[in-house]
Amino acid sequence: MKNRIYSIPAKMTAIVLFLGALLGILCFGGMTAYNVADNAFEGTEEGMWQKTVETLVLEDNQEMFERYYLGEHIRNSDLVNYSVEIYDENGVLVEGKKPDGAVLYTREDEFDYWTGLWSEDGQDYSEEYKTVRVVGSVTEPLVGNDRYSAARQLVSFCYRMRYPAIVLTIIFLGAAVALFVYLMCSAGRRSGKEEVVLNRGTDRIPFDVYTVLCGLALAGILGLVCSLWGGPRIWKMVLCAALVVAGGLLFLMYAMSFMVRIKLGVLLRRTLLWRIGSWIRRCFRGFGRWTGSLLRAMPLLWQTVLVLTVISLVELFALAQAWYADEIVALWFVEKLIIVPFILWIVLMMRRLQAAGKELAEGRLDTQIETKYLIGPFREHAKNLNSIQEGITKAVDARMKSEHFKTELITNVSHDIKTPLTSIINYVNLIKKEDPQDETLKGYVEVLDRQSVRLKKLIEDLVEASKASTGNLAVNMAPCEVGVLLGQAAAEYEEKLCENHLDLQLRVPEEPITILADGRHLWRVFDNLLNNICKYSQPQTRVYLNLEERDGKARITFRNISKYALNISSDELMERFVRGDSSRHTEGSGLGLSIARSLVELQHGTIDLIVDGDLFKVILTFQTV
Repeated sequence: MKNRIYSIPAKMTAIVLFLGALLGILCFGGMTAYNVADNAFEGTEEGMWQKTVETLVLEDNQEMFERYYLGEHIRNSDLVNYSVEIYDENGVLVEGKKPDGAVLYTREDEFDYWTGLWSEDGQDYSEEYKTVRVVGSVTEPLVGNDRYSAARQLVSFCYRMRYPAIVLTIIFLGAAVALFVYLMCSAGRRSGKEEVVLNRGTDRIPFDVYTVLCGLALAGILGLVCSLWGGPRIWKMVLCAALVVAGGLLFLMYAMSFMVRIKLGVLLRRTLLWRIGSWIRRCFRGFGRWTGSLLRAMPLLWQTVLVLTVISLVELFALAQAWYADEIVALWFVEKLIIVPFILWIVLMMRRLQAAGKELAEGRLDTQIETKYLIGPFREHAKNLNSIQEGITKAVDARMKSEHFKTELITNVSHDIKTPLTSIINYVNLIKKEDPQDETLKGYVEVLDRQSVRLKKLIEDLVEASKASTGNLAVNMAPCEVGVLLGQAAAEYEEKLCENHLDLQLRVPEEPITILADGRHLWRVFDNLLNNICKYSQPQTRVYLNLEERDGKARITFRNISKYALNISSDELMERFVRGDSSRHTEGSGLGLSIARSLVELQHGTIDLIVDGDLFKVILTFQTV
């Protein structure tokens, strides 16, 4: 259905109908306006005809005077229903003759003009003011086929159509509005395409230029129509109708181009003024960047000198315009001799503080600032910078002691727990070998077995997390084909993923991608991430494992949909003992992601965790070999 609505034939038909409706509005609307002006709804047809005749006779009288003034001979035989008499200032008939037959209407007009006279010897020239009287008459009955006969028929037709013309005007107006709305909706639409398409012709012209061109053209058409309007001359009516059609078509083209640009949101951007403004903005931006880079490349002292020089030159130019410039310029020089050295001294003190702050930021904590030549708050600030070394050293020592204490505590406690835990596991195994017959006792033994294994796994994770975070793990970096390792990990977890009703989608490129990593640690990272996916993914969903190479880096992406609401940030999930399952319905220590991050960083890679609603995504990035 859309193909038919937005097809070219449908649009062309709508355009033709719109132009026809426009002509209908012009015809019947003009007829209604004429009837209202001539009081057709309250008066009579004869009254309308009388007003029309008055207008026509006035126009003909003016035309006859102009012909007389230009010296053209007027013959009444050339006129059918109109006769003219022209009298000079003495009342003598100089052109035309009295009308033959009954007179329907007579009008008398006087016209003044200047005429030049030469003397008989041709030496002198004088101007004389004269007045002529033009008497125009219309005889009846009307005969022939002149403008009066045509006007009589037009008046009769307009009077008979005075009420139908109103109805037809409304109908044509409604049709024009409906067609215009359709054309605006279909502007830029093509059959078989959902998107809006620019026209290759007019829509490529800058909109402000197109507006000016269309405005000038429409103004010219309107001027021609206004000059031709009036009088029942057929050729004028036909020409006005043609001009109205041309103007309506031009207006439609402009309106449809306007709507296409509005739909695409390019109305302002596709203007010449916008392009000029964008160019000026780019020039100013480029100049600003160039000026900024130039100032940043200069030392602080020379920046200050440059700024003071520019300000001083501007002030000097402004002072030179005053009528008492000599006295003011002298005071200006005295002021600069006092204030400029003081400002430069302040800048030198700031430069010394700036250099010391940069050295401290780069880690040279033994930096000391000489405070002998500093004054006021600059001296106090220098003392504060000098005391930073002691404060930072204390904070670093305290942090290192805390980290060592936590690492030793975890290691010692884990070691102390391992011994009794090993005994518990061994005795549980011995009890299982005895094959107790009591079902209750069997259940107790299974719980002990399961929980002891879980506790052993937790202790191993604690030790590994502690070693990974402190860098105490041995890392053997070697070229590793990451696609093969990822495929092996996916195959290892395929059965477990199926048990949890998860559909694994593995995407690995055919070309091998090699990175520099420790295969054992990288496998542990994959193991932790896939284990989390099995525990925390929403059943009946897909799990995506993607490997791709981009900009010389291997990107490994794990994506799944979480079964639990993730109301914490990705940074918090990376911390130790933090789990996505806040209700702790599932087994886990909350160390998997923390261990994975430490192992990835030990292998000079990066790990990014992205949480978007229920979408959980982990991206591992390694430099390719």
